[in-house]
Amino acid sequence: MNYRYTGPVSGLHLPGQGEVVLVNGQDYTLPVDNDDVRRLERLRHLAALDTPNKPARKEARDAG
Repeated sequence: MNYRYTGPVSGLHLPGQGEVVLVNGQDYTLPVDNDDVRRLERLRHLAALDTPNKPARKEARDAG
């Protein structure tokens, strides 16, 4: 999931990825099933970014 980090410069160890340095105002792709990621979300240092919406389907309009 994509997140924006707001907080002091911090390091986050992710299994399989190694150490990630989090910098204030930067966006990161992080796993949602990680305890440290969930902790930073609860502390409001990580905010989930909206994913781009798929273009809306064109629907037939009722002429009546």
